[in-house]
Amino acid sequence: CCYKLRRYKEAIHYVQQAIDMWMELSVQEPMTYQVNLARGYHRLGFCLSELKRREDSIKAYRTSIKFARKAVEHDGSAKSTLASALNNLGFNLTRTGKPHEAFPILQEAVNTYKALAQGDPTYYSASVSQQNLRLCRLYMIFTRSPDPQKKCVESMSEKS
Repeated sequence: CCYKLRRYKEAIHYVQQAIDMWMELSVQEPMTYQVNLARGYHRLGFCLSELKRREDSIKAYRTSIKFARKAVEHDGSAKSTLASALNNLGFNLTRTGKPHEAFPILQEAVNTYKALAQGDPTYYSASVSQQNLRLCRLYMIFTRSPDPQKKCVESMSEKS
């Protein structure tokens, strides 16, 4: 509720309570709660990012990714959470002056969204386009190419 109302300071408290509960439950059934933990840490990362607590947000997204990867290995149900956490981690790394660290993470986000789009193109195609654009912007920063748009397009077609 607080999360949807953009009351992020309050939401952090409730999200952390949920994470603590899922952690406790996961001791008995580790794979059952991986998706919940991935989504909980993702939501925590988002709240922290909205409060401009970028370093804390980065830690939360990294933890979300860790749990999402485990869940994806088990049953694939957290692939969209993984893609979103990778995207948001890349965004926050860029915002904290770490674009070189963000680039491979955003590449993985693009590839994850592409895999999701194969199953549901209507829902995920916009995410793929958005990720490619973000990746192109970073690529242009890195290469300082005289014709950055052409180089970016070439780079994206190589990675597809």
